[in-house]
Amino acid sequence: MPLMMAWSDSRFLQARPHALRMQQMSQKKGVTHSSKNVGQTGQAFPGASSMTKALMRGQITLDSVKRVLEDERFAICASEEPLSCGGKIMVDDAVCLVINTSGSTASPKRVAFSSSSLMNSARACCSVLGYGQWVLCLPKQYTAGVRVLVRSILSGTKPIDISEDRFSPENFIHACRRLSCSNTFTALVPTQLSALVRVAEDDKNVAKVLSGFTGVIVGGQHIARSLLERSRLLGINLFTSYGLTETFGGCVYNGLPLPGVQIQIIDGRPAIASPSLALGYLKENGQIDETGFFFDRGERWFHTNDLAVMNRGKLIIHGRIDRVINSGGMKLDLNAIETALRSLDCVEDAVLLGVKSKKWGQQFCAFIDIGDVTKADRTDCLQKINTLLSTFGRACRSGQIKLIHPIPRTFSGKPDRIALQRGLQNNI
Repeated sequence: MPLMMAWSDSRFLQARPHALRMQQMSQKKGVTHSSKNVGQTGQAFPGASSMTKALMRGQITLDSVKRVLEDERFAICASEEPLSCGGKIMVDDAVCLVINTSGSTASPKRVAFSSSSLMNSARACCSVLGYGQWVLCLPKQYTAGVRVLVRSILSGTKPIDISEDRFSPENFIHACRRLSCSNTFTALVPTQLSALVRVAEDDKNVAKVLSGFTGVIVGGQHIARSLLERSRLLGINLFTSYGLTETFGGCVYNGLPLPGVQIQIIDGRPAIASPSLALGYLKENGQIDETGFFFDRGERWFHTNDLAVMNRGKLIIHGRIDRVINSGGMKLDLNAIETALRSLDCVEDAVLLGVKSKKWGQQFCAFIDIGDVTKADRTDCLQKINTLLSTFGRACRSGQIKLIHPIPRTFSGKPDRIALQRGLQNNI
């Protein structure tokens, strides 16, 4: 059975007048998904016959997002790739935003959203965290950055935008000094949070700034338990986030679905029903492909490629389903090995890739970041790594270990597995 929304109504906050006005506007022009307009999985979005809106390339800003939310004549594409037809294509009237998946594990897909998807996502987040002013640290061409803009529009505030700058604790703290609201928020990826926590543990003033936020969202990739514990010891009100581009980013906070979100586990993979779901994937001809979306029990769902379980009402993600390899006849779960490596105090991050092997069929290559350390510390950490790997059985003996600092990342902050794979192929 699906897990219904689990946040208590007592935690909901009343919308500000600006938020109420935006809500009424989006409900008036929003798109609803019903059994009449949602086809079988993989079929084109039926509304594609009404393709009168021109999708334009453009820079994602607070003003451009506000424009597509308020004026149904406009739609914007955040993709860095060129569009067909001389820079614009005609799309379904429901489309207001097209954004790329991160492309950290495969080629990016263009995902199309309606204005109601964007507003529903922002309302769900703000009903749990509250309304206020944001420090924007994440790239605006991905959902994480756009979500901060939409929440700001809903709250009637202007975010402090440092997303175009190279992230550093110094830049972040400087931006925080420009905040002017009593309720303040930010959204980070784990590497950004880790950098801030390291500084805050030695600087009480930085710790005070971080603990002063009404809420700090962290997501986009795995976050080590040790980092969560260190953050909470500093008094940071942390919300771990899980979601996908197809759900317009985070729809599960601290393991609990946001209001309006339902989850069911099918074949070990979470399926998500949410009012923020994308319309589907934009094809070159402007039509919508709904592969991965399906209709069940009066709701529209998206079936993810992650492995997960429900434990006492909370969603626990174990990684992607395609991350198990067969090495010498023994199966190795790369997700489990990554998680174990990241739990070591000397390891800042770890990324495992499955590679072909003439002898073993498959083996793994572990890219491990232990930071900038002395030779003695490096030797000690390698010993800890080898000891840990031995607990996973003899199949781990065929694995390779490559120390790398820093691990390459996509623009959205996720480990760039494609770049790592390319490096292996080029013997770098």
